[in-house]
Amino acid sequence: MSVVPDLDRLVALLPFPAWLAEADGRLHGNAAARELAARDGAAMHELWCQADGTPLSPGESPLDQCLRDGRAVEATLRPVVGGAALRVAVVPLGGAGLEEAGDAVALLVSERPGPANLADWLGDVGHALRSPLSPIRTAAQLLRNPRIAEEQRANLLEIVERQIRELMGRIDELADLVRLTRGVLHAEPRPCDLSMLLDIVRGRVAARFDEEDRELSLPAPPADAAVLVDQAQCVQAIALVLCHAMRHTPAGERLACELSVGADSATLVVPDRDGKASAEHARALLEPPIERHGVGLGASLYLAQQLLELGGGRLEIGVRGDSAGMEFRIGLRKA
Repeated sequence: MSVVPDLDRLVALLPFPAWLAEADGRLHGNAAARELAARDGAAMHELWCQADGTPLSPGESPLDQCLRDGRAVEATLRPVVGGAALRVAVVPLGGAGLEEAGDAVALLVSERPGPANLADWLGDVGHALRSPLSPIRTAAQLLRNPRIAEEQRANLLEIVERQIRELMGRIDELADLVRLTRGVLHAEPRPCDLSMLLDIVRGRVAARFDEEDRELSLPAPPADAAVLVDQAQCVQAIALVLCHAMRHTPAGERLACELSVGADSATLVVPDRDGKASAEHARALLEPPIERHGVGLGASLYLAQQLLELGGGRLEIGVRGDSAGMEFRIGLRKA
């Protein structure tokens, strides 16, 4: 089985040497990985020895350990040529075991020591990318049954489409993180009608709210209100905040937002019902995702904040006055 093309695309976007390895030994390296291998005059799988200089024998490398045990492995290794120690994180991108779907792993190498929980976060990334693939695979197997009813077939196709959207959204989040890290994501603020902006946001998240059985209430701004934003980035940032709040709003209820428009700025207030509401939790939600293990990708609010700040806006998070959840305040400059 070949590597999922979108995972290959993700590895290509990473700013440090990284390979996507298949269980049959095929390797897919990004530009930084190929440069590293060429510089040291050896192929990646022939390059590594242990940190103390002892050569690795088959079955002992982090790659082999990950393929054998189906779990994330982190190690510090040293190239055979040269002496700089490298951090290596190997993350399974298949199922619980190779006999199910563990046909690929990602081997990510940083030339500088990374944070202590790099492998933990990469494990979260692997899980977040893997999760939508399970219902897709199950639906595909059921769709092969020629006796399946037409109504069931339509429901299964909806599941596939929904999970593909989810997977692509997560990959896009990671791609945006890479662009932010590289400093290649820029904003071009221009005057934008606030009413039109909120209509675009509403259309962007409508399907997601319907799927999750939530209602969204966005207030109507004054007719002449305009803000200075990069429209695409602002829509993406507001949508990320709304979807986060939706996940912490009980099914069947309405997410009611408030809007205030002043002389210099407009502020959209988005509430939720997060049971972990606290000032400490509010600060943690805006930390870089690699520092937050155990929350999936954990990138949505960090990305929203960065996208808004690029265009001169802001995102602030606090505890609601009734202490029943969190409150997200999106500030935009008036045009």
